[in-house]
Amino acid sequence: MRLVLAGAADATCEDLGALARRAGVSERVRLLGTVDDDTLAVLYATATVFCFPSLDEGFGLGPLEAMAAGTPTIVSDIPVLAETCGTYAVRVNPLDARALGAAIRHVATDPALRECMREGGLRHAQSFTWERSARALLACVHAAVQASVA
Repeated sequence: MRLVLAGAADATCEDLGALARRAGVSERVRLLGTVDDDTLAVLYATATVFCFPSLDEGFGLGPLEAMAAGTPTIVSDIPVLAETCGTYAVRVNPLDARALGAAIRHVATDPALRECMREGGLRHAQSFTWERSARALLACVHAAVQASVA
């Protein structure tokens, strides 16, 4: 199995290429950096597992896009990702490397689990539409206006 990392590194991230070399796994690690939307769609669709160990998210679009592509998804056990992904993603402490590794190994090596997660994730992701999001936002705006004039 290969680890493919897409997205720009931030200032908090150590040199992952050097880390992979020191661990002796650099031939199995691909660091792509920022990718375009078409490449990202291919990565989602061809991944065995999508892992998103984020510490701070506003919504969790990446995991939702992965589920919409039919990819089993592992996310941080933070509230926003629990809300976005529901029970259709495996949730793990993002600071526990052993737990992340165990979750990836478990999902990657269990075809029945991957298929169950694929089907559930696809159904769940379909419930998120731009129209539904816009209606929910509009309802919040109406409620805020009503509360401010009351």
